[in-house]
Amino acid sequence: PQPPYNTIKADVEDYILNSLPWHFNRTTIRDEFQEVIYDPQADPTTTRRELTEINQEDFRNFLKQRGDISEARVTEITHQMESVREEVLEIVQQAEVREKGEELRLRIENYLRSTSKAELNYEAIERDFTSLLQDFTDLEIRLQAFEHDTFVRLLLHRQDLSDAEANNIVNQLQSICNQVLNQERERQAQATAKVNELWQRIEDYLRNTNKEELNPEGIKREFSTLLEQPEVGMHLIRDRLSNFN
Repeated sequence: PQPPYNTIKADVEDYILNSLPWHFNRTTIRDEFQEVIYDPQADPTTTRRELTEINQEDFRNFLKQRGDISEARVTEITHQMESVREEVLEIVQQAEVREKGEELRLRIENYLRSTSKAELNYEAIERDFTSLLQDFTDLEIRLQAFEHDTFVRLLLHRQDLSDAEANNIVNQLQSICNQVLNQERERQAQATAKVNELWQRIEDYLRNTNKEELNPEGIKREFSTLLEQPEVGMHLIRDRLSNFN
């Protein structure tokens, strides 16, 4: 399937190719370029995805197409644009965490409000709540969404649970949440170690392989090894590739 259309990348290309040369000063880039790549009203998840799909090389290539900017200035402008991109990316990542954290919190509240008392036992809670958490893989989202006192008050409004029962249920939820968080942290640590190991193999391959063996097929084989690891998250690979020179 075709990858999703990247609106931000198209806007960046249009801005770089059609701006007057004097627009590319530090102050104007900070003000105008941020407006090009950041719409506070846009979906933060889409914005974050599109921002991670562009990098300094895109900026450099668009600037070179103009033909009226020196190589030194291209490098300087590229670095300035990348700095703005990184700042905006952090802003939208935080917005995404807040938005999804709120979504998860509302789903937890709905679960506590609508589940029968008989189904609020440990086995059912562990099954249902773990399943609910799996839809939100970001650790920060899960941490932000969990509000112990709010959930206790919500359960007490049901009027079929005592204070002790409400607190016990929420404590179970928190225990399960911590368990899932620890499992996710361990999985991410293992994935990071794996991608670092694979990347080291590629560096060793490029550093130590005879010139005759540095052919397209050999290079393709080594990089395919990195990209075909199911236990390695694509975000880790994308992050590593973004620093690849």
